[in-house]
Amino acid sequence: MTMASRLLGVVRDAALAFALGTSLPMDAFSVAFLIPNLFRRLFSEGALSAAFLPVFTGLDEQGDRPAAQRLANLAITLLVAILAALVLAGEGIILAWRTLGDPSPRLGLTLGLTAVMLPFAIGICLVGLLQAILNVRGHFAMPAAAPVLLNVLVIVAAVLAAPLVGDSKVARVYVVAASVLAASVAMVAVQVPMLRRHGLHYRPAWDLASPHLRQVASLMLPMMLGLGVVQLNVLMDRVIALGLSGSIGADGREITEFHLLGRTIAYPMRQGAASVMYYAQHLYQLPMGVFVVAIGTAIFPALSRHAHHGDHRGLAETLNRGLRVATFIALPCTVGLMLVAEPLVRVMFERGRFSPDDTPRVAMLTCVYTAGLAGYATLHLVTRAFFALKETRLPVKLSAAAAGLNLVLNLVLIWPFGVQGLALATVIAAAAQVLALVLLLRRRIGRLGLRRYVAGLLRTSLATGAMAAAAWAAMRAAAWTGWEGDSTRQAVVTVVAGVVSGAAAFVAAARLMRMSELSEALSRGRS
Repeated sequence: MTMASRLLGVVRDAALAFALGTSLPMDAFSVAFLIPNLFRRLFSEGALSAAFLPVFTGLDEQGDRPAAQRLANLAITLLVAILAALVLAGEGIILAWRTLGDPSPRLGLTLGLTAVMLPFAIGICLVGLLQAILNVRGHFAMPAAAPVLLNVLVIVAAVLAAPLVGDSKVARVYVVAASVLAASVAMVAVQVPMLRRHGLHYRPAWDLASPHLRQVASLMLPMMLGLGVVQLNVLMDRVIALGLSGSIGADGREITEFHLLGRTIAYPMRQGAASVMYYAQHLYQLPMGVFVVAIGTAIFPALSRHAHHGDHRGLAETLNRGLRVATFIALPCTVGLMLVAEPLVRVMFERGRFSPDDTPRVAMLTCVYTAGLAGYATLHLVTRAFFALKETRLPVKLSAAAAGLNLVLNLVLIWPFGVQGLALATVIAAAAQVLALVLLLRRRIGRLGLRRYVAGLLRTSLATGAMAAAAWAAMRAAAWTGWEGDSTRQAVVTVVAGVVSGAAAFVAAARLMRMSELSEALSRGRS
């Protein structure tokens, strides 16, 4: 189900590329849509879920279902109340800014789209918390299916509804934004029957003196400080891409310079940088979303149980297994995506408003982001191990430090490398954070079984080498099909040849070496 949802997300991005390309409205949408999603990462997928799950799991393990139910009710009520207040405040600020200020067309459009989609934060965060509750009860399929609704509604809006409002990209992007808001309601609605089936019936509750709620808050607040910095840094990346890229003036000419303190400075990025970043990030995040996040979601309850019982050896073994499977997936995905990046982008996006000139920009940025895939996977799992141990301060401090490093590198690297500098900064900062986290976790719980991990890494590298050789040979052979005049058909053949031959070679090599990670990776992809 996770794989189906993520693949449908690719179709959603293709629909957006068809309708909006790398235009200014798409740039604005990519920033505005990120804002409510940051609330999701901060609350439902970040601080709240990571703080809530260990406490909820502990009550469940003790057999105290009524207390677990009450904690769930309190968490849901408090989450909705806090987010509703934040959304109302945000809408007020946007209204005042647009009314009293004089925003540029680019900023005005971004603010308008943000106003439409900001309430999405309430629904998507609530969905994340409900998913966490169902995961503790051992149910993973239906919670993972909820994002399908978002993807379907955005696809329908971009492909079918948006053309009804005419050729204006601004009008079309507002139609897409409205579909995002509608999706949040639908995503919450589909979770309710499954919660009731598991005996969880929501009743509004308000008890700030609850010891269990206070325990969640004590874990959550330090995480929010660090995660808030990290998520603001994520937003800053996209804002930098939007604000320091060129634009098209009223006369149709591209604006490539700006004035600051009496000096004329060339923009370090072309128009569409934020859109290019949006497409590239979603491409490299596909294997993360299909496999690595699924692994983290599946092992987090086990990590929490081991931590609750003080079983550090069991926790280390569970984490080690997850890391080996994650690396088994991340390494071939890194090499594979780099090999097929340009033809893959051409197949997926090059139609409608997405021009052939946009393809190499997205492909190059995808390659840079993909270089850090193994680091992102390791970071995701090791951070969850700390959260399971209810150890929040160290990873939060490191997250804040990495965010600061990322921001500094952004401002340094965009001038020589353009938008690729933003991606390179992300890769470097993530690698530094992973190294520090692993060293701190080893100090906290003892040996992590790194020898077994390195042994698995070597076998995975051999299998990846076989995959790369097979994929490269197949892609070279595909170049002789005689369809040079039909770039899309040629790209389809190239991608299919590379992916099929590479995957077959990788699986064959893994089976030959009897790698247990293969069966576990396949099972996670189907879950």
